[in-house]
Amino acid sequence: PQDDAATAGRVAGERGVQYRQLLDSTQRSVDALGLTGFPTTLVVRPDGSIVASLRRTVTAPELRSLLMRTLAA
Repeated sequence: PQDDAATAGRVAGERGVQYRQLLDSTQRSVDALGLTGFPTTLVVRPDGSIVASLRRTVTAPELRSLLMRTLAA
């Protein structure tokens, strides 16, 4: 089952998440991206291209490292 926006926001806040979270209540993005497992972390450029896709739980240090590598490229 999918979390509602309030629950997802509460859990993110409890875990210290400070980056933007998107909730796909219609499943359109999930279907379009072919996502089959959760959690999934996507790094998306402003032009909409996906530069990284991690289909597992990501720690803050891992995410920071991934973003630094992505920004450096």
